[in-house]
Amino acid sequence: MKFVVAGLLVLLSPLLFAANLVHAELPPLPMLISEDAWHPLSTYEDNSLEDRLARVLKWSSLWQALISKEKMAVGVVDLTDPAAPRFAQVNGSTMMYAGSLAKLAILLSAYCGFEDGTLVETYEIYRDMIEMMRRSDNAAANRMIDRIGLRRIEAVVVDPSYRFYDPDQGGGI
Repeated sequence: MKFVVAGLLVLLSPLLFAANLVHAELPPLPMLISEDAWHPLSTYEDNSLEDRLARVLKWSSLWQALISKEKMAVGVVDLTDPAAPRFAQVNGSTMMYAGSLAKLAILLSAYCGFEDGTLVETYEIYRDMIEMMRRSDNAAANRMIDRIGLRRIEAVVVDPSYRFYDPDQGGGI
């Protein structure tokens, strides 16, 4: 999962630095959080951070147009202090087509399979995961789905410990 997080940070770093969201060195990954300390992101909403995020997103007329038409949503989690995360979102509660977001569920399911031994990490699997995430390669995603199984992916998505799906909040990915 480190390569996914690192890739997202590289893509978002101009946005994060422009919003002055990066204050210090990031904590090492993966960050281990106890079940007792884990809370939904909504409990960490930070209005100041959200205002700064909205201002940065307004710099792009394209982004602003997409946001105003509810065709774009952005969420940022500041984990500079893992004990006190901060969360900001723009259009975060707007229902929209998730597109390749489902590939994150496939990726998480693969890592769950590595952990419990139901999936063995091979060069081919690693290559497909990279292609699926970096290039949004649907053929690689389909191969991963075939390896993992739709029922397993569904089980991971609805697993309450991951909080990807919350029927009380309108569902999830």
